[in-house]
Amino acid sequence: MKKNILIIGGYGLAGRQIAKLLLHANPELNIVLAGRNLQKAEKEAEQINRASATHNVSALQLDAKDKTALKKAFDQTDFIVNAASIIEQTSIIVEAVLESGKDYLDTQLSSPNKLGILFQNADQFLEKDICYVTDGGFHPGLPAALIRYSALQMDEIQKGNVFGALKIKLADTGVSRSTQLEFVDELKHYNTSVYKEGAWKKQSFTETYQFDFGEPFGSAKCLPMFMEEMKVLVEQLPDIKETGFYMAGFNKILDNWLMPIIFLGISIVPKNWAWPFVNLFLWGSKFTKPPYGVKIVSECSGTKNNQPVKLRIEITNSDEYLLTAAPVVACLLQLLDGNIRQPGLWFQGNLVEPTRFLTDIQKMGVKCVIFPNQVQTEALNL
Repeated sequence: MKKNILIIGGYGLAGRQIAKLLLHANPELNIVLAGRNLQKAEKEAEQINRASATHNVSALQLDAKDKTALKKAFDQTDFIVNAASIIEQTSIIVEAVLESGKDYLDTQLSSPNKLGILFQNADQFLEKDICYVTDGGFHPGLPAALIRYSALQMDEIQKGNVFGALKIKLADTGVSRSTQLEFVDELKHYNTSVYKEGAWKKQSFTETYQFDFGEPFGSAKCLPMFMEEMKVLVEQLPDIKETGFYMAGFNKILDNWLMPIIFLGISIVPKNWAWPFVNLFLWGSKFTKPPYGVKIVSECSGTKNNQPVKLRIEITNSDEYLLTAAPVVACLLQLLDGNIRQPGLWFQGNLVEPTRFLTDIQKMGVKCVIFPNQVQTEALNL
């Protein structure tokens, strides 16, 4: 029996990539692209069907503010993927998910407001046998999975840090206004905590870390950035003594001159008045120079056969939306075949089986390279 997958925001920059990769991985799926603009959804569905020589992709007009419409759509599908910037509708979506009893995965930013609602309903997901996966994509979504993969290669993992470089001109990506508002919310609640010496410690905004990303980005200053999946990771790997995620800046003008103004501005004005600071950020991103792309690097250390061992993993792609979609689809494939499905609230990076996860995203066009003992001349492909 064919499974039906509903993608909210299916004609968006990430949603369309998820649909294409998912259909390529499993041509037997029926995929519905949903959103407020039916014409855009129909056009995208037609393009994907034509490119893949199939009729399995269809369109649906859906407003996430309408719980009745959500419930009706959810009842007619087997799995829901939310690739839309609609964090403000989290409560309505959660109610519809609970009433329909269907499994769900979102690619939204790790907003404290979103997570607060999800934590409040975590027991209900468990009771109703719903697998609710949040924080899908690469940022968050990849860091915990990379460290968990490294832990499998060791008898004991002691340290695992992940570094991210996002070198793009955001103003040129066509990112929607709703996504921009979600980004404001993330900056407003920016948390610099990292796990060291058995405790989470908040770092100063002036306490940056120099990290060498290798080709093509080289060395860059990075600022700690707390992710909820890393907190869960510490529970999954009780032997680990240090872990955290660190994000590199965009360019010197934006990082050194504009970001202090932006952080101050969004901290004191209401969210709906933050547009001048959003526009300032977008304008500042234009000073980012090539090479463009995204790189996520994990560096882990521990012991194997009573000997010290290190492992470096590099994930690289020039398209940030493909790098969002590929991990989501890799997670979905494991969920749909039942290998990792468990009722309750989960973070993508903590739920996936990491070896298959990394293998699958590489099959989808994401470069994934492992450096045993960090000796780059002995790089191994998965």
